[in-house]
Amino acid sequence: MISNQAQGAILILQAKARNAHDIYTQERVDRALDEIVRNSTKTNPSEHQARSAFANAAKVIDRRRKLAPEVPDEVLVTEVSVRESGYDLVELKCWLGGADLSFATRTLLLALLDGAEGKELATQEGIPVARVREQIARARRSARAEYMGSAASA
Repeated sequence: MISNQAQGAILILQAKARNAHDIYTQERVDRALDEIVRNSTKTNPSEHQARSAFANAAKVIDRRRKLAPEVPDEVLVTEVSVRESGYDLVELKCWLGGADLSFATRTLLLALLDGAEGKELATQEGIPVARVREQIARARRSARAEYMGSAASA
């Protein structure tokens, strides 16, 4: 059960919070309110409880500020998102699965994404390397045009 004096102290601190114009005072009031609620059975006068809790909150906050080093603003402005190394590869494979490309073009591009080289593909297909390079260039060109078209419409 909360005492009448503790209720009065809470009202005093809430009024102080309404009139506060800085974050430091808001934080002090918040910590002071926590202290009043933790010791809600005290029967000391309301003004004394509010003043004491508010002063204790300042001590705690000041001690914490001394322990935690201040971080310069330059450190806070960093790149938040980090992409995993294979994410682009997975994203391209997913896009290729639904792209409006011919089966041969899609198959060739997927083989390239899997790490196949032009020489390997030429050997598998039994055609000259120059011809495979032409096919790769055409496949990339058509995929690029399809991707730009889908990105523009999105």
